[in-house]
This record gives sequence, structure tokens and C-alpha cells, in this order.
Amino acid sequence: MTIVYIILLNVIITILVSICLGRIFSKPLRKIVNGVFLLKDEKEVFLKEKGVYIDLAQSINETSKSIIEKNNKIKLRDNAIKNWISAISHDVRTPLSMILGYSAMIEEDKVLPKEVQEQAKIITENSLRLRELITNLNLATSLQYNMQPLILTHAKLSNIVREAMVSSINSGVLKHCSTEIVVEDEKVAAMVNEKLMIRALINIIMNSAKHNKDGCNIIATVKKSNENDSYASITILDDGCGISEDKIKKLNGQENFNTHTNQEHGLGLIIVKNIVKAHNGEFTIENGKNKGIISTITIHRESLEVTTRQIFSAY
Repeated sequence: MTIVYIILLNVIITILVSICLGRIFSKPLRKIVNGVFLLKDEKEVFLKEKGVYIDLAQSINETSKSIIEKNNKIKLRDNAIKNWISAISHDVRTPLSMILGYSAMIEEDKVLPKEVQEQAKIITENSLRLRELITNLNLATSLQYNMQPLILTHAKLSNIVREAMVSSINSGVLKHCSTEIVVEDEKVAAMVNEKLMIRALINIIMNSAKHNKDGCNIIATVKKSNENDSYASITILDDGCGISEDKIKKLNGQENFNTHTNQEHGLGLIIVKNIVKAHNGEFTIENGKNKGIISTITIHRESLEVTTRQIFSAY
């Protein structure tokens, strides 16, 4: 019995020691685990540098300090870039408006020689293109740096497509292109930010015109959706020169899109991709059966968590 009592006493002592040691080691370990989770979210962490985990606590504190310093530098850089782009855009708009006004007057003045009118026409076209580039630059900057809640409204896609097409025609970019709008169902609607979605469609339409200097046919279609469908889609196709399959893969790829598009297609399609992504939708490009390309935007028809999520807003 004495042996049994001794064994039981040893077991009890062992359990008590284990509990005490567990508390001694687990308490600081829990703080370290919480610190790691804060580190993951790039939040400031400060752990007491003592005990058996002193080296690990020091490493986490130093890493946290390094991340905070890096983020502060990035914020300063981003603010500098944003302010610089805004200032340049503002300074360019005023003289650009004057150039457009005078070039339009010269172009329409029948007294002047035909050659002068043609030169004024070239000035007007390039000034309009420069204005569009400034608009895209401002929008790209806003999409990248101004994180705000996206405000969605229930809007008919047919109205959005018509407004985008009218704006594109009025800009003068589509003078060599024929356009058509096909609405398979007027009732098709979705939760969108109308201004951003119109801008996305304008950029797709202008991209078709830009890469088909001799003109092409551009057809914007609102696809029919069943009542039970959770998605709605808009397609914009042209019968132009098309794009190679290799470029199609790069344009549809997530990682290579920005780099490739920046080199080949300017800011237009980057903005389209970001706008559709902000709506939790999908943007794809493919070659048509005969020639030309088909651009498709697919978005949610009903309100989702995207309405409360922090995403990019351009206005």
C-alpha cells in the first residue's frame, strides 16, 4: 500500500507540475500567437521581451517595427504620386480645353485653306485622345489609391450600354466604325455602380476603335438571363483584326494582365478589369469565330456582400 500511495503521490505531483509548467509556457505562447496574427494583418505588435521565448518576442517586435516603417514609407510615396498626378491632370486640362476650342474653330472655318482645316482636325483628334488618357490616368489612380465603399444601385443594363455607346460616339473616336446595340431582354438588371460600369464599357468600345484604324463594326449586346440566373452579362464584339491567341491568354491571365496590357493596350483594359473585379464579376476577352474580338463582362444581378466590402471607387 505504501508503494501504491507513493505512486499516486508522484502522479499527483507530476500532474500539478505539468499544469504549472503548462501555464508558465502557454501564457506567453498565446501572446506570441496573437502577435503573429496581428503581424499577418500588418498591425503594430509589442511583446514583453522576457522568459523562455525572449528571442522569438524580439524577432516579432523587430518585424512589426519594420513593417510599420515600410507601410509609412509606402503611404508617403503613394500620397506623393496621387497628389502629383492630380496636380498634373488639373494643370493640363485648362490649356487642353483651349486647344480643343481653337482647333474646332479653325477646323470649321470654311474661309481657311483645306490644308489648314485638315491640320486643325489632327490637332483636335490628338487633343481628344490626350483628354481621354488624362481621364483614364485619374481613374486608374483613384482605383489604386482611394479605397472607399462601392455604392451599388439596381440598374438596367440596357440603359448603361446605350449611355456608354452614345458617349463613345460623341467623343468622335468611332467616326470610322459602325455601331449596333442588341438588347435581348430589356428587364435584365444588376447591382452596379453606373458611372464605373459605363466607363468600363466606353474603354472596351474605344479599345476596339483604337486597334482598328480602318474601322470596324462594333456590337454591344445585353444577354438574356433567366429569372433564376444569379449573373447577367454584357458582350462587346467587333469584326476587326483580332488578337493572337498568345496575347489573349496573357490578357485573361491574372498575374500578367497589368504588365502586358500596360505595354500593348494602355490603361483602358486595366481599368475595365479593376472595375469588374470591384463588382465581384469577371471580364474575359476571346477571339470571334470569324475575326475580331469578343469582350464579356459578367456581374451579379442581386445585392451581395460587395456592397459593404471595402473596394475601389473612382469618384
